[in-house]
Amino acid sequence: MGIKFQSPPLLAALIVSFLLGSAYSIGLPFLRWKRNASLAAICIMVVRAIIVQFAFFAHIQKYVLVRPILYTRSLFFAVTFMCIFTAVIALFKDIPDVNGDRNFGIQSFSVSLGQERVFWLCISMLVAAYAAAMVIGATTTTTLSNKVVTLFYAEYLLIPFVR
Repeated sequence: MGIKFQSPPLLAALIVSFLLGSAYSIGLPFLRWKRNASLAAICIMVVRAIIVQFAFFAHIQKYVLVRPILYTRSLFFAVTFMCIFTAVIALFKDIPDVNGDRNFGIQSFSVSLGQERVFWLCISMLVAAYAAAMVIGATTTTTLSNKVVTLFYAEYLLIPFVR
């Protein structure tokens, strides 16, 4: 899309994501970051929570809405929320792989702390993130769309409690 739409932000996001994805996966010296739990989490967080958010925001502002790029509080909220969300993704992805990680000497958080502790840590992080989103949404200057988004986050917070 970055090439098709001649969008430097999308193209930069694509290139940086490719480079970090390669460092995450390629089995060369100083690479294969997925073997290190911290590097894997940082790589996932940087791409999904920071690069994608800023690049898409800049693309929409400059090339779709034809506005100057002014970073807003809502963008920083989205980046912060996505940092928590991607940290959970990075932790969750290792829960089913404990035996394989242990056999190959990979010290994931699930190997170190145990699957159940990591699972409940992730649940706690998600509940805290969604609760913060609801509080921020309910206490900021509101429009009807903000109220709807707040209710949307409230709904997601309640999903784990419904069986």
